[in-house]
This record gives sequence, C-alpha cells and structure tokens, in this order.
Amino acid sequence: MLGDLIHRYPANRVLKLGAGSLCLGIVLFCGSLYIKAITGYAPAGKLAPIGGLALIAGWVLIAIGC
Repeated sequence: MLGDLIHRYPANRVLKLGAGSLCLGIVLFCGSLYIKAITGYAPAGKLAPIGGLALIAGWVLIAIGC
C-alpha cells in the first residue's frame, strides 16, 4: 500500500521520509528485541523505544503526506 502511494506521488518527499522512518523503526524495534532474545544482550533492548518512536513518526508523516 505504501509502495503504491510512493509510485502515484513520486515527488512527495514527506511520503518518502515516512517510508524511510517506518523501515528504520522496524529494524530498530524488531532487531533490538531479536538480539536481546537470541543473544541475551540486555542493552540491545534499549533501542526498542527509539524504534517505536520512528514507527510512530513514520505513520504521522504518511498521514501528513496523503
């Protein structure tokens, strides 16, 4: 769905920024939890809130860009 929006509005920088923020949020949030669960490295879990904020920012930017 997001790819379709970016394809329809290729010049919309807010949509592209929102998509990038969503990707960053997914990597930070999920990645930190996977690292913590698999390796037991507890400090990795501290990145999860930053990833959550990036996810929220991505959705807000997409809502603004539409």
